[in-house]
Amino acid sequence: MSSTSLTSTPTLKDVVPVRKIASSRNQIFLARSTTHEQDYALKLFPITGDKASNSYQNESRFVFFNHENIIKFYSVKSKQKSTFEGNEFYASFILMELAPFGDLHSIVSRQI
Repeated sequence: MSSTSLTSTPTLKDVVPVRKIASSRNQIFLARSTTHEQDYALKLFPITGDKASNSYQNESRFVFFNHENIIKFYSVKSKQKSTFEGNEFYASFILMELAPFGDLHSIVSRQI
């Protein structure tokens, strides 16, 4: 899956990373679209060699799911040249709906 954009929602070209909001196996950034005046989550998957990571390949399969109880994916990109703090690198990205209260694990952990 190389690149897919859904409906008239933002693409990677429309958003600017604001700050890192989570980091586990992959980093997740708060991304702002000035065109749509809305915040999104931008998940970054490092590329080693020429191949997108297994995590990216697994998660990007769900791009066409459309249900109110599933985080919506807006755009996926399997390989994108990027620059951060003067360093160029290649990564895969998923632009998705922002869950403003965090992931399910974090919410449940706060309740216990």
